[in-house]
Amino acid sequence: MKIKFLTLLFLLTIPAAVVSAETLTMTTYYPAPYGAYDRIRLVPRAALSGTCQVGTMYVLSPDDIQYCQDTGGGPNAGTWGNLPGVWTQSGNNIYPTDTTTNTNLRVGIGTTSPGATFHVTKTNGTSILAQNTTGTGLSALATTGNALVASSASGWAGYFTGKEYVSSQLSVGSLTPPSNTSIYGYNNTGVGVMGESGSGWAGYFSGKAHVSQQLLVGSTGPSNAAIYAYKTTPVTINGVATTGQAIAGDATSGQALVGTATSGNAIVGTSASGWAGYFSGKAYVSGNLGVGTLSPGAKIHAVATSGTGNAAIIADASSLSGGAGVVAYSGSYINGCAICGHASGSGWAGSFNGQTWIQQLVVGSSMFSGGAGVIVHGDTGAKLTTGGTWQDASSRELKKDIEPLALAKAYDALEKLQPVTFKYKAEDNDEYVGFIAEDVPDLVASTGRKTLHAMDIVAVLTKIVQDQEALLKEQQETLDRQQKEIEYLKEKINK
Repeated sequence: MKIKFLTLLFLLTIPAAVVSAETLTMTTYYPAPYGAYDRIRLVPRAALSGTCQVGTMYVLSPDDIQYCQDTGGGPNAGTWGNLPGVWTQSGNNIYPTDTTTNTNLRVGIGTTSPGATFHVTKTNGTSILAQNTTGTGLSALATTGNALVASSASGWAGYFTGKEYVSSQLSVGSLTPPSNTSIYGYNNTGVGVMGESGSGWAGYFSGKAHVSQQLLVGSTGPSNAAIYAYKTTPVTINGVATTGQAIAGDATSGQALVGTATSGNAIVGTSASGWAGYFSGKAYVSGNLGVGTLSPGAKIHAVATSGTGNAAIIADASSLSGGAGVVAYSGSYINGCAICGHASGSGWAGSFNGQTWIQQLVVGSSMFSGGAGVIVHGDTGAKLTTGGTWQDASSRELKKDIEPLALAKAYDALEKLQPVTFKYKAEDNDEYVGFIAEDVPDLVASTGRKTLHAMDIVAVLTKIVQDQEALLKEQQETLDRQQKEIEYLKEKINK
C-alpha cells in the first residue's frame, strides 16, 4: 500500500569534482529510504494529538520541534513532547532538561566549575543585571541554604535601585542571624543598620521595633538614655499602633525615653485601642504635657473625648497603703492653680471617690481672695470658710420673686416640723439632731426631698419669733398700762 509519509528536500553532497548541486523532490513509500543525509528540512505544520510512533518528529513552529517520546506503552503508543536536549523550551520558558534525574545540576557563566545552581563570575563590572520596569527584576528561592550569594572585593556585592523583597530573613554582617528576626544588621565597631533619606522615610516600622541598647534620633544623645530623639521642627518621634504599644522605653537606670524639640512635638503616640504611651516608672516633661490636645495650655492639659462617662484624668490609689491618687502644688493660688478641671457640658470637671485633702478649693472661678477654704463663684457665691463655717449665697442680685413670708404659712410649717435625733449610717459614732428630708412640710422641702436647706427652717423660726416678739411687746404694753392704772387707784384710795 502506498503511504505518503513525508516530503523531503534533499541537498545532496556532491564530490569535489562536481561544481553544481541538484534539488530533488521525492515522494517516498513506506518504509522510508535509509541513508545518511547532509541536511533535512521539515515544514512546520499544525499540532498533532493522540498517540504516535516513537521516534517520529515534526516542526510545530520555527522554535519548537515535537518528538514522539517512549512512555512505556510500546513503539506505537508514544506521546508528543519537545525534542530532548540539554535545554528545553516551553513557550517563553527555557530550562535545563535534566532537572528531574539530576537535582544537583549547576549552570556556570564565566566559570567552568560553578559552586551553586547558578554561578556568575566576572572580573570587572556587574555580574548580574536584573531590570524590570513593572514586575520583579530578580527573584531567588531556596528551601535550605542560601538563595542568592553575591561577593565583591571592593564594590557593591548587591545594588538595588528599586524595591527589594525578602520572604524570610535579610542579614547584613552575619551568616547566622537570630531566627526571630526578619532584618538583621551586625557590625563590631560601626553601625549595624543605617538609613538616610533626603525627604522620605530613612526607616519605617509598621510592627514592633526592638532596640536592646540605645535608639538615637537626630542626635548622639546622653549615654544613659535608651531612646533619645532631637529635632528642631515638628515631631521627633511619632508612634502609631492599632493595638499594643506604639512606643515603649525600658531602662534599669537613667532615662528610658527622652524627646527634645525646640518647636513642635517631641514625641507623638497614637493608638486606636491599645496604649499610645505607657510609663511604668517615672515620667518627666520639662514643658507642657497635652492629653487629647496638641496645644496644651498648662503643665498638664487633658481633654476628654466625647461620650458618656469619659473622664479627662482618672487617678486611682486604691492599691496604695496611705498613698495619694493625685498630689499637686501651686506656688500662687491667686495667679494659678495646681489642678484645674473644666467641663463645658454636663459632665464632672473633677470627681473624687475616696478621701480628698484640699487646702483651698475654688468653684466657678480661677481667682479668689480671702482666707476661705472653699469658695463657690459664678452663679452661687457660696463658700466654706477656713474656720469650717458654710456661707450660703444670699445676695439680692441672685434672687427674684421676693415676697414676705406669710405668718400663717410659718405657723403651719412649724407645727408640721418633727425634730428627731439620728445617726448617719456611714458615720455611726456621732449622734445628730435635725429633721428627715422626706417628712418636712412643703414650705421647707427641697426638690426630690433628699436634702434640707437650713436657711429655710431658720426663716420659718424667725418669722414666728418675730410674731411672738410683737405679741409679747403688746402684752407688756398692756401690763404696763394696767400697772399704771392700779397705781393710780391706790393713790386715790389712800387719800
